[in-house]
Amino acid sequence: PVDENMLVLEPDRVKRLLGFSLSLVISVVMTSLVIYGVAKNQMIAAKLAESGSKNASAIAAVLLSIQIQFWDKLWDYVLVDWLNDLEQHVTLYEADQSRVSKTFVIKFVNAFNAFFYMAYFQPWTDPEGCLGDCKNYLREQIFIVFMTYITFGFMDMILP
Repeated sequence: PVDENMLVLEPDRVKRLLGFSLSLVISVVMTSLVIYGVAKNQMIAAKLAESGSKNASAIAAVLLSIQIQFWDKLWDYVLVDWLNDLEQHVTLYEADQSRVSKTFVIKFVNAFNAFFYMAYFQPWTDPEGCLGDCKNYLREQIFIVFMTYITFGFMDMILP
């Protein structure tokens, strides 16, 4: 038996499909831009090393840290809530699950793709880019990125 007094929330199917489609496209574009940024960062580091800069690795690590923070803040403060609203979730649980899954994928790629490249691909594709010692290069990159993460964390605590 159907109760005519019961209200069932249903999203507009066309708008929901468009929202999911746009969310997917924007997420893929952002992920592609993150990967492109890492590649560009590695190219800058290689050019600095070629020109004889002693601090090429440190400069690349700081630029990588800034890049990671930029994409994280853009995702957190601009994109994720807007994309989630476009998807027209009916329940709060469904909206939260969608937000968390998108955020996990984007932040995972953003934070770790550079280090996966340095650890697993750079020793074979560009050993000169890590100055002959890719393990030490990766260690230095992670250390500098970690230190700048701590600095950004303190800035987040101080600034509203």
